[in-house]
Amino acid sequence: MKVHIPIMEITLRKLCHIIPLTTHSHFCMHCLTFEQLCPELNQTDSDLTKEFSGGNAPVTLEKCALITLWYLANQDSMRSIRVKFGVEKGTVHYIVHRVTAVIERMAVKYIK
Repeated sequence: MKVHIPIMEITLRKLCHIIPLTTHSHFCMHCLTFEQLCPELNQTDSDLTKEFSGGNAPVTLEKCALITLWYLANQDSMRSIRVKFGVEKGTVHYIVHRVTAVIERMAVKYIK
């Protein structure tokens, strides 16, 4: 018998609701900064977003950014991040690798 395990999916809206804008002790990014980051990520590498071509629906750019930021900010395993965001473990690994590479390319613009 297959057991259904509910998936707790974290979205930006839930994250901003859980952590108020004035609180920066746990998640050190303002929600407005996050909203500015996503278009910048897309502009740097438009391949982060894919068109649906069958199979599982593609992960949105915002979710990719949230997964990566969660991985970088917390000491969670990819397995626990998989459960939090409702994606497969291999997908978490792929997303973190791709988005951190894009952030690394963006670093020369922001870090001097």
